[in-house]
Amino acid sequence: MPEAIRALDAVERMESILTDGAISPFVTYSGGMPSVCMTEATQAGVSYLIETRGYEPWALMFDRQHVYAAGGGPVWYARPDEYQMLKDDERLRTWAVELSGQSDWSHEREWRIPRPADSRGIAPPIPLSELGFCGVLVGDPDWDPRIFAHDPNLGIGHLPHHWDFLPLPALVGIPRYLWNPAENILLCDS
Repeated sequence: MPEAIRALDAVERMESILTDGAISPFVTYSGGMPSVCMTEATQAGVSYLIETRGYEPWALMFDRQHVYAAGGGPVWYARPDEYQMLKDDERLRTWAVELSGQSDWSHEREWRIPRPADSRGIAPPIPLSELGFCGVLVGDPDWDPRIFAHDPNLGIGHLPHHWDFLPLPALVGIPRYLWNPAENILLCDS
């Protein structure tokens, strides 16, 4: 992942993706082809990822069938010996995550959408509309890009101080889920 993206915090990454209207694939820790990685975690799983694993409560939500139609699917949690057998097959390695006593990521219930890279190693971004963009998870109750999607006349000068973008028109009507850390639950305020 480019340093410019690694340097962004969770909110800035969310704003960048919404501004671009697309999400970029990168090579994962497993190697293989550049991929967009997602979780299909249950609400309990989301709580575990945030409270125990230290993930920040900022995410985009997509329709599962759209993700599948875009070439996505669940990863294979492979035993170490099986995982090693895939080291020379880039296509299969893209789908594999090692599962061992030292490496257990199965709580993520990960899905990936692989994309072939060009000669520079860069894969094209995937438009959010192709993935069935259908919701946002936010960690700040004051962060709601939907209100600005209703009135494009508000303009950059009228956005909250930490925003420098106008959100996608697709945000109109999109449900927003808030992470409530006191109760370890998601609350929908659509």
